[in-house]
Amino acid sequence: MKLNLFSLNSILLFIMKIEFTKKNYRNIFKHPLMGVTFPIWLRILWMNKFAISLGFIPKVISITFTSLFNTPLHFLEFLIYSRRIKKQEVKEPIFIIGHPRSGTTHLHYLMSKDKSKAFCTLYQGLLPHSFLIGGNLLQRMIAKSIPSTRPQDEVKVSVDSPKEEEFAIATMSGVSYLMTFYFPQFAMKHFEESVLFKSDKRKKQWQKSFKYFIQKLSYYNSGKQLILKSPANTGRIKEILEVFPDAKFVHIHRDPIEVYQSTVRLYEKIIQETSFQEVEREVVDEYIISSYRLMYDKFEKEKSLISAFCFSSISYSELLQNPLQELQRIYTELGINGFSESKTNFEKEILVTKDYKKNSYSQLSAKKIERLKKEWRLNNDTLN
Repeated sequence: MKLNLFSLNSILLFIMKIEFTKKNYRNIFKHPLMGVTFPIWLRILWMNKFAISLGFIPKVISITFTSLFNTPLHFLEFLIYSRRIKKQEVKEPIFIIGHPRSGTTHLHYLMSKDKSKAFCTLYQGLLPHSFLIGGNLLQRMIAKSIPSTRPQDEVKVSVDSPKEEEFAIATMSGVSYLMTFYFPQFAMKHFEESVLFKSDKRKKQWQKSFKYFIQKLSYYNSGKQLILKSPANTGRIKEILEVFPDAKFVHIHRDPIEVYQSTVRLYEKIIQETSFQEVEREVVDEYIISSYRLMYDKFEKEKSLISAFCFSSISYSELLQNPLQELQRIYTELGINGFSESKTNFEKEILVTKDYKKNSYSQLSAKKIERLKKEWRLNNDTLN
């Protein structure tokens, strides 16, 4: 359901030839907020008190420029498509949840091989306002600007790879746990507003953008069942069910000590690429420890809201050991159609990823392990 506007693409190409060299636009278009509009960009800066560290001002200027470029595209696409999108019915969306670095991406990549389903692509996640009218031009531009692998784990990516819808929601509303990477000095504030929803105003902003974007994906994919993934949704069960009462959830979990080590690496890598602020490592570490506990406290309180036939849980280690068997179990427990028809595709993806080498980490101190056990209330059953 794309609208390829020849004249629009011609104008975009003309502007890009004038304004950017090939080297420059690769740098400008690599930040996850590359698709933000000017009004939302101002909101994001205001929400963060315009607290930008000096060394990151060029990055802010780049995003400000692209936001001015994105704004008319957004209004044009909204004018053409918004009524149809808002009428789109979303049927039983599937949400993959679990703390960051628990295996959510691996599971998302596997399940995306079911061609009877649809998902948010990297291109759609980065340009949520304009992917319907952007045509091949914007997609080619994004393809040239993104790295071939993710910085935190060397997982291969392309414009068509599955992507967290969280990136789209961050760009559309500014209410997202991704703000903890962009403005790490205010990490806990953003976590409380976008996952714990201590602010009713922020909750409504998030739900509005969330619903519209999911409807947009469904519209684009002609109503196919969606497979979506965002670790932050682990703490948003209640809020998701308020929008999509028939939602299904797959929770993937991993040894919490490994999760901690991997999450620390994630923040070290991603903050370098995306942050607008300098931040001390100790601040980030305290946030990681606190947010894990708070998110799972909320998850444990809310998971009873999910119907028994709409929830499945899986261990990351078991998924690695028996991927096909575990996928079939998920499909059976959730009553999802399409496993048999997609089995060959699943097997091909499993072969492609079987030699993938996980990151290795230094041994944590006994003091750190004891703190994690205490703060996260871990026991032998949870350490697997």
